[in-house]
Amino acid sequence: MANESLGCNCSSFAYVILQYGHFNLTVSCIDSIRECTSPNAKIVVVDNCSPDNSLKLLEKKFGGDSNIKVVATQNNLGFSSGNNLGFSVAKKEWNPHFIVVLNSDIELTQMTFESKIEAAYDDCRFGVLGPDIYVPSRKRHQNPFAICNDALHPNDPSIQGVEEARNILRNELNVVTNQELADRTIKEKFKSSFIGNFLVELKHQVQDFKHEVSFKHEYKSRVSDVALQGACFVFSRQFMQRFELPFTPETFLYCEEMLLRINCKEANLLMVFDPSIKVLHFEGSSTDSIDSVSKKEFINREILKSLDVVEKRLEVDPNSTDKNR
Repeated sequence: MANESLGCNCSSFAYVILQYGHFNLTVSCIDSIRECTSPNAKIVVVDNCSPDNSLKLLEKKFGGDSNIKVVATQNNLGFSSGNNLGFSVAKKEWNPHFIVVLNSDIELTQMTFESKIEAAYDDCRFGVLGPDIYVPSRKRHQNPFAICNDALHPNDPSIQGVEEARNILRNELNVVTNQELADRTIKEKFKSSFIGNFLVELKHQVQDFKHEVSFKHEYKSRVSDVALQGACFVFSRQFMQRFELPFTPETFLYCEEMLLRINCKEANLLMVFDPSIKVLHFEGSSTDSIDSVSKKEFINREILKSLDVVEKRLEVDPNSTDKNR
């Protein structure tokens, strides 16, 4: 990494993990960080008011470890505020060059993870970097963040796109909320049947195939000025000098990537996808305990709330994107 005289006792890297249950995933994430970087890696784990005994297990296993700070919240703060809390602790404790914010279901795979990040920063002075996030269960690469839905593209969000996405989600919610319990039961039985599972899996395979074809053709090398998927972000010192916190606290879940993209464009900070830097994502741990119908309702309602935040942000700064696109 290029020499930057910081005049402080600081660490090059710090890691922030947001835990909501699934203690074993958190341990696997920590183990992968230490295996790929250093046994003394600086790590903050924010337990986001886990509904199980994950916090007690975390404190028992890592409570005496000076390199791991365990922070417990009194309420579930959601993605943005939970990660913002961990980000603040990491900055205060270690004043690092880079802060890696990652889901608890992420695992590092490369011994060169940190050196590749430093090389990328030397080369392009990024504000935020996204690695190649690969989901083994679906054989899919999640970065860069291509399309949220047909109406709203996170790389270039617009007020018109927000409204179109909002209408789609409201229509889906109306379909779900107007179903009687018996209808839900029939639907769930079908979904859990062999044919239902086959059709759902076939749909996912078609989607994943289309995505992978696009990924292999378009993203063979580093790409700049793109929206990044939220399971793993690398924030540079340049970003930290411009922003106190990485995420817009008004959102609970969803659209964080879009708001980060807007903020970085406004601040002229580069967002970079680097396919040579790789992590694995065992996705879905934060909502996988919710039954499928309730989960769909929950996700749609949270996205609708976050879209309101995106719309307000676009109205405040019309120059961050084309409002009328």
